Amino acid sequence: MNITVATREQAWQEAKKLFPMEYEKDYASSVRSGHPIYTHMSSTHHCRIDELDGRLIVYIGQYDNISNDYSGLVTNIRIKENEPGVISDIGTNMSQSAYDELCGNVKQWEITDEEAILYINNEFGFEASRIVIVSEVETFINDNGDIKINRQYIRSPQYRVSDYNYVRFDVNSWHYEIINGRLYQYRD
Repeated sequence: MNITVATREQAWQEAKKLFPMEYEKDYASSVRSGHPIYTHMSSTHHCRIDELDGRLIVYIGQYDNISNDYSGLVTNIRIKENEPGVISDIGTNMSQSAYDELCGNVKQWEITDEEAILYINNEFGFEASRIVIVSEVETFINDNGDIKINRQYIRSPQYRVSDYNYVRFDVNSWHYEIINGRLYQYRD
């Protein structure tokens, strides 16, 4: 099942409707996965909430530890945090709040441009000499048919784990972002 909401708070309200039981943060699983995981386990049920960039995934069902098999309901709660009028398919593909959450308070996940270039080359095969790291990203609005810059942000490359990271870069005249290990085209 899929649900779309406007804010992170609304996503948690929906998750609590689906998952009314007590749950707690599973620190070991959170560290291994690179994102917060909340669980409630009993002998017959396995319930879990994964808090990812721009969404919550709620698992409610039964889990067989012997066969490592899960059966039950999976609900994807997508958070569409764009401001009214912000165009979602051009500009950055990562909200500023998600980027700030990735960075943490102390910027301990920040990597140098050189490290980012090596990461891009190794993971995606782009020629290292052609990669240019870009630190400025924008969001855009539709103003009576005219596309205008809404906000500009300065972002440095971040890397926590292979599926929780961010880099904005260009190769020749093509523009890209890596968000949580996935490659996205950056349109401006």
